[in-house]
Amino acid sequence: RKHEGERKIDFLILHHLQANSIAETLEALEYHQVSAHFLIDKNGKIVQLVDENDVAFHAGVSFWNGFEGLNINSIGIEFVNSDPFSNNFSHEQMLAGVDLASYLINKYNIQSRYVLGHSDIAYNSTSGFLDRKQDPSHLFDWEFLAKNNIGLYPKSEVNYVEETLLFELGDENSQIGKIKKNLQEFGYKVMNINDIFEEEMQMLTRVFNRHFNNKIDVRSQDLWLQSSDLILKKLIKLI
Repeated sequence: RKHEGERKIDFLILHHLQANSIAETLEALEYHQVSAHFLIDKNGKIVQLVDENDVAFHAGVSFWNGFEGLNINSIGIEFVNSDPFSNNFSHEQMLAGVDLASYLINKYNIQSRYVLGHSDIAYNSTSGFLDRKQDPSHLFDWEFLAKNNIGLYPKSEVNYVEETLLFELGDENSQIGKIKKNLQEFGYKVMNINDIFEEEMQMLTRVFNRHFNNKIDVRSQDLWLQSSDLILKKLIKLI
């Protein structure tokens, strides 16, 4: 959508799109009636689809740190992957992502905590809960981007073998309320600040681990682990 005047851009939102080629990606975008500003193919080729100053329909129903409906003030990048939940994103693709994201971050002065995945921001309009979208998948290399000054990815320094489970669905503990407050302070949409690990907290945990604690076994994604806790505390210190 054409935007009159200069558009204020606060966010860089990263996605994956399951396809085998740029042509197939374009067909998928047209079919779903969505768009993004840029595509990055697995060979590192960058294709611009929408002018940076125009609104692309990539974020949908979304929220972060008080901002609602992020299409209006974000740029979207789609990483093409034939099987994003099984295949790693290629090195050439990630290098191209570093180049493009660095250019955009510097041009628009985008804060590190505002470089996010679609998963972090997309919520269900009926329930209000996160996990409406799962892109980019747990295989996306956020750590590589952070090493190149793109986004945040603090390490937990917990050995997976020694991992400790703190909370899971059904638990009730005053510490859970503190975790929810920290997630909300960092930027996530949190509606129920209470001490119960209910469905909303399960969705928050899944989305948080998918981005910031994606080295864990994917079966542990819904569990609030010692590593999750350490990472969140580090993130809060960075804002």
